[in-house]
Amino acid sequence: MVDVRRRAFIWIKPDRSGMTWDIIIKSTNVDRSLISAKFPVGLIGEELTCEIELNNNNEKFTNAFALGDDIFFDMDFVDGTTRQFRGVVEKLETKFGAFGNTLVIRGSHINSLLLDKTVIAEYTNTLISDILKDLIDDNLTGFTYSNVNATITTLSIKWNAKPFYDCVLDLMKIAEFDCYIDKNKDFNFFQKKSKSNNDEAVVPNQTLIEIRHFGQEAADVKNKIIVYGKNNVVYTAQDTDSQSTYGVKEKIITDESVENESQAKSLADAELALLKYPPFKGEISAFFMPKLNPGDKVWVVNQPAGIQDEYRLVKYVFNVPNVTMDLFFTEEKSIPQIIKDRIIKDTQQETITNPFKMEYSIVFPFNDLSGLSSTTNVEIFNGNLRLTSGSSTGGIVSNPTTTPITVAKVHLVVKGEQLSGTTYSISADGTTNYIDVTPNTETSIPTAQQGTRLKIKVDLTSSTTLLDNLTLLYK
Repeated sequence: MVDVRRRAFIWIKPDRSGMTWDIIIKSTNVDRSLISAKFPVGLIGEELTCEIELNNNNEKFTNAFALGDDIFFDMDFVDGTTRQFRGVVEKLETKFGAFGNTLVIRGSHINSLLLDKTVIAEYTNTLISDILKDLIDDNLTGFTYSNVNATITTLSIKWNAKPFYDCVLDLMKIAEFDCYIDKNKDFNFFQKKSKSNNDEAVVPNQTLIEIRHFGQEAADVKNKIIVYGKNNVVYTAQDTDSQSTYGVKEKIITDESVENESQAKSLADAELALLKYPPFKGEISAFFMPKLNPGDKVWVVNQPAGIQDEYRLVKYVFNVPNVTMDLFFTEEKSIPQIIKDRIIKDTQQETITNPFKMEYSIVFPFNDLSGLSSTTNVEIFNGNLRLTSGSSTGGIVSNPTTTPITVAKVHLVVKGEQLSGTTYSISADGTTNYIDVTPNTETSIPTAQQGTRLKIKVDLTSSTTLLDNLTLLYK
């Protein structure tokens, strides 16, 4: 006799009486004027755009709101104070239709604020969780990371002016962690499928309304992977079983860092293993469940359809006033290490040109001696500044440049040959109150010497020094 065992699921129905919800825009409760609204919550990487339509026949909301105003949706089965959605107004438009004059408000979840910041950073052998915390400290205001779980994987990576949002996506893929920002603007970063939700479940006759889709989607299948590398290297990996079932579906990868057939084969095989069979996706309509979180494993039960298991929730949308939800589930395969390495390699090819996040610059190309207030024993030779023949010392002082801000910090970049012994100093107030600076470092200017008249002084001490150009960056 075959012994068949299956996990049991016994759901104890919670008290769902006393449901209350509120929609607040710029501290104004708009519940009584609501026609419809959708509030999405999900992992970073999901599209999270809310939409609210208000009755505006009495022009109550004309000019009442502005872009950037806060949007809140609160809902629970106790007093309606549990915050479910937090976002900002992105678009306001008037509409005339079946409800007369209405105001349509479109907004984005606070995740979108990560798109407004670009990251310039480099890390070497650093824990991925520590990288995320450091990025938050250096780039964001008002965000916390009390729910960032520690990783065991270290990483060497760099980004040059890459959106913060995309940097987080890189870390999520490499660590195989999920990440979302909660109602308190706190980052939650945790291993995929590590969190089970014991407070909510999708169960017939209680929360389940409709299973719209629950299974695999062939649209995402790729079963013929062609890799093109350097010097005409090409390799094709394909799976005939997948092709027989889903048809031939190609993906082309062009990567100049692939230098031989072995590398091309490894990359093609890894992509094929990841994509040859369709991923699981589910979409369900349900009644309100206030205790969900993105990334949770949630029980879904529908025995006639053979469904009884936990599934990873990546996104959910509150629909009001119908008090229903759209739930989106995805089960992703583990990302092969070679693909993770490719993500890292792509970032390593970045050149960080502004590591101290300076905001302005002055360039001295040394095509001639114009733009200089004084010169001593120097000349221009083939586009380079050098000492005149027979001189052992010399130098230049630039004319002061009027800056649009009060200069508080500078970063000097120098290009040339045989630069040893050359010294540099700057004045931010246009006087002879100079401060020594070292190339490729950030120098802070004392408050008493800050100003809006920036100039540089260079002293040469070697006849072999050739100074091609200087760039003085500042903020």
